[in-house]
Formats: sequence, structure tokens, C-alpha cells
Amino acid sequence: MEMNKRLNELEKNLAESNTRGPERVDLLMLLAMELWTTDPQRAQELTREGVSDAVDLDYPKGIAWGQLNTGIQEWQSGNPEGFGRILESLNWFTENEERHGEAYARAFLGLHYWSFGDFESGFDMVFRTLEIGQVNGIPDDGVGWAHQMLAGFYYDSGDMEQALHHYQECRRIFEGCENGLGLSRALNGIGNILIARDQLAEALEYQEKGLALARALQHGMSESRVLNDLGHLYAKMGDPDKGLDFHLQSLKIRTDLNYSPGKTTTLMDIGDLLLKQGEVDKAEQYFQEALALSESINARPKVVRALGGLVKILQARQEYEKVLELLKRRYQLEKEIFHQDSRQKLQNLKTVYQAETSSKEAEIHRLRNVELKEKNEKLTQTLNQLHSAQAQLIQSGKMAALGNLVAGVLHEINSPLGVLKSNLDLLARVSERLDKTLNSLSLPETLELPLQKILNTIRENQRGSSIPLERIESILQSLRSFVRLDAAALNRCNLHEELDNVLVLLSHQLKEGPTIVRHYAPDFPELLVNVSEVNQVFMNLLINAIEATPPEGQIEIRTEVFGESVKVWIRDSGKGIPADMLANLFQPSFIANGNRVRMRTGLFSSYQIVEKHQGRLSAESQPGKGSAFCVELPQYFIRA
Repeated sequence: MEMNKRLNELEKNLAESNTRGPERVDLLMLLAMELWTTDPQRAQELTREGVSDAVDLDYPKGIAWGQLNTGIQEWQSGNPEGFGRILESLNWFTENEERHGEAYARAFLGLHYWSFGDFESGFDMVFRTLEIGQVNGIPDDGVGWAHQMLAGFYYDSGDMEQALHHYQECRRIFEGCENGLGLSRALNGIGNILIARDQLAEALEYQEKGLALARALQHGMSESRVLNDLGHLYAKMGDPDKGLDFHLQSLKIRTDLNYSPGKTTTLMDIGDLLLKQGEVDKAEQYFQEALALSESINARPKVVRALGGLVKILQARQEYEKVLELLKRRYQLEKEIFHQDSRQKLQNLKTVYQAETSSKEAEIHRLRNVELKEKNEKLTQTLNQLHSAQAQLIQSGKMAALGNLVAGVLHEINSPLGVLKSNLDLLARVSERLDKTLNSLSLPETLELPLQKILNTIRENQRGSSIPLERIESILQSLRSFVRLDAAALNRCNLHEELDNVLVLLSHQLKEGPTIVRHYAPDFPELLVNVSEVNQVFMNLLINAIEATPPEGQIEIRTEVFGESVKVWIRDSGKGIPADMLANLFQPSFIANGNRVRMRTGLFSSYQIVEKHQGRLSAESQPGKGSAFCVELPQYFIRA
């Protein structure tokens, strides 16, 4: 196989091109695109020459390709300005229907979004690259690279089946168009999936073939990738020293190439390996360097991983105060990555939706029927995202209003409640003194008996008033705990106590309702969570269970420790949920009530809260036999 047929053809065509014009600019830009990972210096020189000619020739397409190539080269070195340049090139390519350039710009923007932690946008960009390639006929290797990127995204998100499908597709394409570099990356990716599946001997075969191809091409970036993955493989095979050696070889190449995104990964892989070997101080040096580099290039998922490594190091040293600080920082960053501000997200989605609608109207006379169908599906998906974001916004507003309402209620009730308690205490003391006075006097029986009867009545009233007063205090305390007024975003809490507080607030619905059965696990750990949000989840699930269960039925609350997670089961003996509704159970929905339409957001907001805590909310049900909801949360913080 010729290692890179396309590269050789471009070199040949450029050597034969003697006329300074648009065709030569195109060759310069395409050749620079091929060379940016193997010979970045020459890629920069070709790009500068191409941009200079494009400006002199007033050739906008060449200028746009120059923006794209420059942006890619800046991304490689960790320069954040690269994102803006690629975005500018995409705007020009899209407006001028230059599909080849649009496909490459979207592919590299997908990598940018993925590294920033915006996984949804990353997937969307690369899927569009694939669509453009299949509909508009960009070169086969462009479609192959789109499959390769999607495979990497699916691998990172844990979907090995989809990852393997796309790696096999890109292997087929790169073998067909004789692209040795692409084939090396495909073999490397398949090898990584085999590592994840513990098929280590077969994985070694794939990785060694991929390494041989990368070295034959003298492609440092791909060589460093395979070397780093061989480090994982040998560590898993029980040879950590050899694994560390491969990681260090990879780190040297990535440092020499000034390839910042890859360098951060290798630094953390070395840190993880050293930590497993008990070399805590050395591991800390690598994680600190990885953290600084990740922050400098705004690679937020890598920042999260680096913070996680430092947390393990501090836990090993039993420096729990520092652990808590890093966990709070990591939690906040994860919240920003996975759950951006709902108002901003809603506005962004509206912008996307409007842009997609305008694009559909402009392209309706150009696209084939199959592409029109795909565009309509994208619009539907975006509209569903709008509904989801709107539901989040509504639920956030409800909780904010509830917090204000509870604050006012507590303020208004506490003062008269204090007066009542004081009066009852005074009544108890007066009754006691009257009793002592009567006992000390020698009164006629005709007088003593009526007085004693009056005193007993006072005592009974005092005791009878104390019981409902204590009940009011208990409800107020539970309400205060439920919304956690003035509490920090994260607090350690006992979920058993929080469940009991929610049940107190629901006691009026349970008087003539189903029986509550608690099965709380012993030695249940405290968790670091947003308590008011977790209480909201329990409230939503318990209300649904009460409404679904007849008065003679039963609701079971069971907790258990499950590995590094905890589970809270809420199981009812109610009417159950139809099978066709389970698939969309956690999506916002609309119900009609007369002339009014109302959005139902309880289960949707609960799902979002649990997901934000890096947990999982699931449901199982059989019509006529009841339903069970499981809240699974990780043990962010640990027993003190």
C-alpha cells in the first residue's frame, strides 16, 4: 500500500504548478492540511504563501482556507485564537456553499467543542461533516476522518459498540483510498477497544501494526498516540515499568511537537500509573503540570480529570480539608460543562433553531429529498432541546419562588409560635405552683375537690396544646431542611434524614394514604450534594408514588451501598406505567386541562438534577403491579 496516496498526488501537482493563480492557492492549502501533523513548519510556510497569493489575487476561498489551516495549527499548539479562525472560515464556507471546506471546518470545530466539554456540539459538528461527505462527495479520506472522530467521541463516552462500528468504517475507507496515516489511527482505535474489553493479546497486535505504520510515515503525532496507548496496555498486562516507559516516550514526542492537548493526556496517564505504584509525590508533579496546561488551553474535561487525580493524592495523604476544596471546584466545573446556565442555554438553542429554520428555507430548492428529511429531523431535535431547556428554566423558577415563600412563612410563623410556647411554659409553671399551694393548705373537701378538678383541666389543656405545637415545629423544621435556605451549594448530608424530612412534609397526604415502609441500610455514608436539589428529587418521586398508589397500598423506601455509589429505591404497589411511556418518562411533556395546557417537568427536572450530580435515575414498572424508581449517586465525599 502507498502510505498516503493523496499526499503524494498533491506534492506532484504542486511541483508541476508554475502559474500563480487560484488553482495553485488551492494546492498550497490542501497540502498544508495534509502536513500539519507531520511537518508543522512546512504547513505554516505553505499556508502563509497561499494566504499571501490569495490576498493579492483577491481570492476569498483561498483566504478562508488560510483561516482554517492557521486555526488548526494554533489549536495544535494550544492557542485559543484558533477556534475563532476556524469559526470564521466555517461562516464563509457555509455562506458560499463550499462543502469541502465546510466539512473540514466542522470536523475541527467538533474537536474544539469536545475538548471544551461541549460534547453535544462536538457530536453535532462531526455528524454534519459525515453528512456533507456522503451527500456532496468530498474526498473519501475526509469521510474516513469523520468516522474516526466519531469513533473517538463514542469511545470517550463509553459506547464501545458505536466506537467499533466507526473505527471499522474508517479502516475500510482508508484501506480503499490507500491512506496509511488514517489506517494507523483506525488500527490504534480498534486496539483501544480491545484493551477495554480485556482482549489484550489481540489488542497488542493491532497497536503494533498501527505503530509500525505511524513510524513508516514518520508521523510523530500518531506515533505518540499509539505509544501512549501501549503504555496503558502493558500496565494492564502487569508490566507497569514498561507501560511507564511507553508513556514517557509519548510525552517526549508530544512535547517536541508542542501538541498541548495530547501532552496533558499523557501527563495524567503517567500520574495515574505512578499513583498506583505508590509514588505519590512524583504523581502530584505530573498532575499539577497537567492541570496548569489544561487550564491554559481551556480543556475543561481535562481540568476535571486533573483535579480528580489530585483529589486521590490528597486522600492518600489524609488532607481532607484540601480534598473538600478540590471536590467543590471539580463539582462546579462539571456543573458548568454538563449543565450550563439555563437562560443562556435556552437563548443559544433559540438562535440555533432560528438559524436552522432559515437555512432550511434557503436550501429547500437545492437539497435532495433525503437531505431535506435529515434537516427536518435536526429541527425537531432542536425544538425538543428548546422544550427541555424551557422545562429546566420553569423548574428553577419554581424552586426559587418556593425558597422565597418558605422564608416568608418561617419569618411570619416563628414569632407567634414563640409567644405560644412561652405562654404554655408559663401555664405549666403556674399549674405546678398552684398544685404545691393546694397541697400545703388544709381546705375543706367541698372546696379542694373543685379546685383540683380545675387544675387538672388546665394541665390537660396545656399538654394537649403542646402536642400540636411540637407538630408545627417539626413541619417547619422539615420545610427549612427541604429548601436549605442560605445553605452552601454543596453540603455533606445524611440521605436518611432528608428522606424523613420530606415524609414529614407529605404526612397530610399519607394520613389516609398508602403505608410507608423504610428499609434504611446501616453504615450509610454521608454524601456531598446540593441538598435542596436532592430533596426536590425525593419530593417529586414520593408525590408520584402517593398519587399512583391506592390507600390500602404500600410505598417502600430502601437504601443500599453499591460499590462506590449509593442507591435509594422508591417502590410503590400502584397502577404501574405503560411500557410505551417508559422510554420518554424523563422528558418534559404537556397535558391539557380544559382550555389550558400545562408543562409537566417533575421527572425531567429530577433526571437533570441526578445527572448533574454524576448519578443515574432509572425506572422500572409493570402495569397493575407498581413502579420502582432508583436514584443512584456517587460517594463524592466520604466518611470523615
